[in-house]
Amino acid sequence: MKRVIFSVAIIFSSIGLIATGAPSFATTTRLGTVSTTEVGLDQKTVTLTPPTSNSPGAWVITVDDSTIASVSGLTLTLLKAGSAQITYTQLASGVFNSDYRMAVLVVDPGTPVLGTWAPPTVALLAASFTIAPPSSTSNGSWIYSLTNNTKAGHVVATISGSKVTLLDAGTVTINATQLATRNWKQATTQAILTITAITPVIGTFTNVTVAKDSVGSFTLRSPTSTSTGPWTFTSSNSAVAIVTGTTVSPIAVGTATITAYQAPANGYSSATTSMTLMVSAAAPTVGTFGAITYSFGSVANNTLTLTSPTSNSPGAWSFLIADTSIATVSGNILTILKAGSTTITATQQAYGNYGTSAPQPVSLVVNAIPTYTALPNIGQVVGDPTRTITPPTSLSGGAWTMTSSNPAIVSVTGLALTFGNAGTATITLSQAASGIYLAGTTTFTVIVTGLVPTIGTFTPVIIGVGDKVSSIPNPTSNSSGIWSYMIADPTIANVVSGKIVGIKAGTTTISATQHPAGKYGQSNTVQAVLTVLPNPTLGAFSNISITLGNTLAAIPNPISNSTGAWSYSTSDTSVISITGTKITSLKVGKALVRASQAATSTFSGASFTFDVSVLAVKVIPTPKPTPKPTPTPTPKPTPTKSTPPVKKHHTKKPTPGVVPIVTVSNKGRVITITVKGGTVVAMINGASAKIGANTVLAGNDLVIIEFDSKVIYSRVFTVK
Repeated sequence: MKRVIFSVAIIFSSIGLIATGAPSFATTTRLGTVSTTEVGLDQKTVTLTPPTSNSPGAWVITVDDSTIASVSGLTLTLLKAGSAQITYTQLASGVFNSDYRMAVLVVDPGTPVLGTWAPPTVALLAASFTIAPPSSTSNGSWIYSLTNNTKAGHVVATISGSKVTLLDAGTVTINATQLATRNWKQATTQAILTITAITPVIGTFTNVTVAKDSVGSFTLRSPTSTSTGPWTFTSSNSAVAIVTGTTVSPIAVGTATITAYQAPANGYSSATTSMTLMVSAAAPTVGTFGAITYSFGSVANNTLTLTSPTSNSPGAWSFLIADTSIATVSGNILTILKAGSTTITATQQAYGNYGTSAPQPVSLVVNAIPTYTALPNIGQVVGDPTRTITPPTSLSGGAWTMTSSNPAIVSVTGLALTFGNAGTATITLSQAASGIYLAGTTTFTVIVTGLVPTIGTFTPVIIGVGDKVSSIPNPTSNSSGIWSYMIADPTIANVVSGKIVGIKAGTTTISATQHPAGKYGQSNTVQAVLTVLPNPTLGAFSNISITLGNTLAAIPNPISNSTGAWSYSTSDTSVISITGTKITSLKVGKALVRASQAATSTFSGASFTFDVSVLAVKVIPTPKPTPKPTPTPTPKPTPTKSTPPVKKHHTKKPTPGVVPIVTVSNKGRVITITVKGGTVVAMINGASAKIGANTVLAGNDLVIIEFDSKVIYSRVFTVK
């Protein structure tokens, strides 16, 4: 609309310029532009500003609609809202001709000016109240509404038109709106309506605590009051308790606020009071939470899993450490930091119908195992004076004691050591537990060196091939230590299970060393010559038979390439007796005889056995004359089954004096022993071996074959 009016104003202005014609002799008046004037009706007057001009001529201003505004000089008096045209005319003056400009006047509706609206106060007993609006420059109609008109969830007042119905004491905001008119805009204002009443005096409304499931419901007792208004009750938490009339029904563990509201009555205002209803849970039944004693460093990372006490509630457990410098807890994982003592408190959280448990405090004792600087090993000599040991430094104050693993070598009295025999003993220092420190131990070794024994001469040893010597003539010594031996050339002789075994003819060195014993240490090593003589070669020798009562004057010596003297002995002196080489028969029977040839400087001794049989004497009777036989008819033979002759099996015995033939071969880790012509005893590395294949370990393996308690074969095989 303004835009149209403005366009019209321009047209009018253009027309004015065209219509205005100045005499050719007059000076042209040059007027400036003039803009639209827009004001509100409530401004009442407006002072106009004419356009600029080069003429001093007087101005005449007119308005084309005098109902909208009147003009006096340059002052407009606003009468109503609307639009009109203002004409600015400058009269001719001197050489300047007359001219004019036109502009649009727009009068907008004004903002009403409202008078003071005092807050009204009315008694509840009045029951109603009619609103009187404030004064206003507008003649618009009024409408009303109420806000903030509730108290404790109940309506204080209602309104219909300009009539307010009073329901309860309190304050209400009255909102007044004056509707817009053609000349005036809409206006609003507020006033606070205060409704007064007597405040009732309310008695106590006591808090209530009930255990869950202890009661299904209970009845509320209304508080005392000076008012006779009826009471209603509500619950703030229907999940914990619900209220129906005056009946309260507990639902779950928790807390609810029960609000009692008394309605207004007989000039008394409403009243509100509340109490707390606590529905408590049953206390859980908790088992024992045992005290904890822990040795620092006994498990990896010093972490333990706490075991919660038993409980009939499924509520979660939490743990609290009184001194977190000793231990910390995360969930149920306990981390030990250092030795000391503190308290762990376990608490079970409420769950369902179960409440929080009572705190369960227990002691936590963290013991430490003391650490010690290692004591050095010491060496002493038999006969050294007593030596006192100083224990290592320790954070523990426990008492020290000392023990010896071998009191015969080192005996202990308190912390003093006494040195007896030669040898080695382990000394254990023990510190008793004290405070938070456990018992601890540390050890060191004492080596007591013995005196060197005095050793006599080691006599040369002579044995034969196959001989086993278990009684070696040891050198004399003032020590009782055990002797051990070593042979320089093990192919000539060797030591097997403490016995010297001759393997082949030759000469080597045998070394003897005496072990420590008592106050004496290991001896110096002494040596002697060990000679292994070859076995003589014996010829065949047959068993002997003699008749009882006879004597064999001289036993024929076996054939031998050795010159060693022969001697004989028997195992059964009841059958025969032997004197030198003479055999005397004593009774019928058989006796075993051993023939032994003495060793010489060239050959070793030899022996073998043979049997001596003592036969009975044969008596030949005198023959008698033989009478002539009377002929007897020959009976017919009765057919009978013939009994077949019994076959006799003979076991071939080895020929006395003949040594079985032994063959030993080695392939890989198998040593095979073959024997012909007798029974032998076979050993490999001192252990029994079988005739046939024997599996052995890699290394040097000694094979020994014995016949008739004499070694007939020995050899060392190197097995890879």
